[in-house]
Amino acid sequence: FVWAAAVVLVLALGGALMPDERTARSLAAAATAGTLVVLFLGYRTGEAGGRLVYQHGAASVYASGAAVTGREAAGLAAEGAGAGERDGDDDDDDDDDD
Repeated sequence: FVWAAAVVLVLALGGALMPDERTARSLAAAATAGTLVVLFLGYRTGEAGGRLVYQHGAASVYASGAAVTGREAAGLAAEGAGAGERDGDDDDDDDDDD
């Protein structure tokens, strides 16, 4: 997916910078077709990521219970974000936590 997007970017830039109009149009057409390929690959990437999380439980490593709802997951993420505050470091760099 990333490599295909990079190739399309190079094709689009090549089309924009090419002095020969015929070659520029050809590169622009190839870039336009390439965006459809990138769209397909992006869909497949998202589908595979969703399958990993929702069917194979790839996110279970971050869950403390058997099943975690969206609201519970948000709470767990908030707890993880405040982990530095539990050890006395408030991360605001004002040196008041000494």
